[in-house]
Order: sequence, then structure tokens, then C-alpha cells
Amino acid sequence: MMLYIMRHGEAVPFANADRNRFLSEHGRWQVTEVARQMSGLPFTGILASPYLRAQQTA
Repeated sequence: MMLYIMRHGEAVPFANADRNRFLSEHGRWQVTEVARQMSGLPFTGILASPYLRAQQTA
């Protein structure tokens, strides 16, 4: 079994609550780059925190 661990992309610094911080433009670019590099790797699922930035990354 292979396990890949990835942290969420860069998030905006402020929101009404920490869990509501969303990915910044740079964060979306980071996630896209990691996804491109990981394309073709076998995996069966994704587990992610319920925080908005983690959900956007997943």
C-alpha cells in the first residue's frame, strides 16, 4: 500500500473563522501543480479535513 500525504495549498490569511479560509490564487496554482505531478499514480481514495481549504485541495 502506498500512502501520499499532502498539505492544503496556500490559503487567504483571514476569514470569519479559520475553517472558512479558502485557497488563494497561488494556493490553487500549487494544488494544480501537485495534481499534474501526481497524475498517473494509483490511488483509491482521498481523505481530507472538513476545513474549506482542505476540501478545495482534495
